[in-house]
Amino acid sequence: MRQKPGNLFFSPFSIRAALGMACAGARGETAAQMSKALGFSASNETPHAAVAALIERLNGAGAGQYEMAVANSLWSQSGASLQAEFLDLIARYYAGGVNPVDFQRNPEAARALINQWVEDKTRQRVRDLIPRNGISDETRLVLTNAVYFKGLWELPFHKSATRHEPFHLEGQQEVSVPLMRQMVLIRHMQAKGYQAVDVDYCGGDLSMLVVLPDRRVRFHDFEETVSLGMLESCVAQLHRRVVDLSLPRFKMTWDA
Repeated sequence: MRQKPGNLFFSPFSIRAALGMACAGARGETAAQMSKALGFSASNETPHAAVAALIERLNGAGAGQYEMAVANSLWSQSGASLQAEFLDLIARYYAGGVNPVDFQRNPEAARALINQWVEDKTRQRVRDLIPRNGISDETRLVLTNAVYFKGLWELPFHKSATRHEPFHLEGQQEVSVPLMRQMVLIRHMQAKGYQAVDVDYCGGDLSMLVVLPDRRVRFHDFEETVSLGMLESCVAQLHRRVVDLSLPRFKMTWDA
């Protein structure tokens, strides 16, 4: 995923949900390899139940203080025969419905319908998920996962404290960006080569973990150290302290 230059934004949860649905319909060596890659047991439905529990928790998070929607869907060729066991598992654990479309006769119309569904589920934030020619008359099944989140900071930044200041890019370059700033009691940790803060959203169920490499550390080198173990260690070392926190205002757009 890191082959192209520029920023990278991806959702491991979405990847796991989509591949989990695909794995539910796989058999034989394909199922064995997918289960191994996903950390699933090929012999029972427990991993799918774990995904279902996470979807339910995310959809109900925040006690109404932020917007969160996780939606899955199947798009199959009209008239195709799908096994009832597979459809039942998808409905039960992934809350995914089956939508018949005619890939064979009109793939472009099917693409437009799927993209519209994704737009609706993400409040028009994700557009044209499937690019032109991304579906052909040979397509028979498409699995989609859409995640939408909109929240407010538990401790909001005041607009009057935002200033344009230097932001350091890879290669020792600088750009001027609006930096939000506040002195705040927050979960923070300092480790060799980086530090991190955990910024809460209203509702208390979700937060954003921000990791900042030291200036002397090359960003590419730091990326190589990021792993599940590193992140778990980072979270375990967080403790509350007063921090002079500056975060850039930014917007990321996705392009297929």
